[in-house]
Amino acid sequence: MERTKLQFGYSADDDNGFILREGAQHIEDALTDIYMFLSGGQSQVKLPLAIPKSRGGTGATGEASSREFVVSQGVKAFQPVLLKYVPVAYCTVGLGTAPKTHVITELNSEILFFRTGVGTYKCTVFGSIKINNDFIYVQPDNYGNQGICGVPTYEGNDIIIKVHPLVFDQVTGRFAPNTDERVDVPDGTFISFVLVNTIGAFI
Repeated sequence: MERTKLQFGYSADDDNGFILREGAQHIEDALTDIYMFLSGGQSQVKLPLAIPKSRGGTGATGEASSREFVVSQGVKAFQPVLLKYVPVAYCTVGLGTAPKTHVITELNSEILFFRTGVGTYKCTVFGSIKINNDFIYVQPDNYGNQGICGVPTYEGNDIIIKVHPLVFDQVTGRFAPNTDERVDVPDGTFISFVLVNTIGAFI
């Protein structure tokens, strides 16, 4: 879609900018284009629970479809040589449930995933297991927004996931985690990630 820029003129009341009605119409047209694009052509006024894959989203509207998407992303990184990058487990927490681990293959020892404190979750694994591309998926709200993010760190055989609220950074103009605060994953959403083998040292 081609963008039509608003015309402001060069100074107040110089008659070179849009009148109020024209400006409002341009804004409405732009919002219609955005909503139609992000909804996959389904609605001019409502965004879907998840942005369709054809529009760069996940298409995931719940835990099961999110798991399918995240696992598929891990599978895309699969290299058959010595099983490097093969997904071994899918972990999720939220929607009113305790942290859960779903084993994808039998190529791993026991993986434990549990809450250790407010906004802090831990996976106990062996050394070659990491979060795929350090990517932690957060289920967005009905408007496609995310209010939290998960930040992973690695401490020996433990993977620590800290969940922080997202805040708007006035300097960068982007949302960023407020690392001074931790929050539990709300019941109305969830985080999930895929664990993969990062070295080709075991079969």
